[in-house]
Amino acid sequence: MLEGLDKIDWASVQCCNGPATQVPKLLWDLLSKDKKAQSSAILELFGNIWNHGTVYEATAKVVPFLYEVLENPSCSERFSVIWLLNAIANGSLYHRVHNPEKKNEVEQETIWVKNAHDAVRQGVKTILGLLSEKDKDLRLPVVLLLASLPEEATQITPILLSILSVEKNAEARAGLGLALALLGEFHFEAFRSENTKLPLVVIEVLAKACMRDKGMKVSAYQTIEECLLATVGQEDQDWLRDEKKLLDITNLN
Repeated sequence: MLEGLDKIDWASVQCCNGPATQVPKLLWDLLSKDKKAQSSAILELFGNIWNHGTVYEATAKVVPFLYEVLENPSCSERFSVIWLLNAIANGSLYHRVHNPEKKNEVEQETIWVKNAHDAVRQGVKTILGLLSEKDKDLRLPVVLLLASLPEEATQITPILLSILSVEKNAEARAGLGLALALLGEFHFEAFRSENTKLPLVVIEVLAKACMRDKGMKVSAYQTIEECLLATVGQEDQDWLRDEKKLLDITNLN
């Protein structure tokens, strides 16, 4: 487990707070028997390798180890690990927004963003495998992550379609349909149901819109969240919302 971690010179790669020397310990803490240590580790990783949407030189190097952690049953923070991978896949450039005149920095960050996204793509089979698990809490971050990887649509789309073909819950079907639209395919059958509290016609319009305009992606993501949250009980909804809120607050400090 985590083989190769000590072969990387973490002192020579940068994260948000400087050299990424703390990364190995944080990754090992995600496999700790102490659940508090796991919770602390994932929050620190969020602040170090992804912060306010920005990814860093170290980010791509950490991703393969996050996939190893996901495959270990001793990790109780898998929801947050998947959420982190999704954030990394959608990472952005700090200097392009705040200091576009610093062309060297923008060029360097462009490489980091591409490397980080490509690193997440390498684990798509692991993520697809999580869809078959009994832990339905993972479906939300898994579907959001898969929707962030249109380059892997040929692998992802058949799996989502197979799930859609047997899914009875109208909200879940709409969420899957919206994810498929983000991957480039519109399936009208995902939005055909009368037994739902959500406005499926509006979601269908959003699905069509996001296929034409990538700027609709944020709205599509938020709607997928609402669709999938509507499929679980109130207790699970509260937990999922609290978990998301905690991760969001971590990156506002």
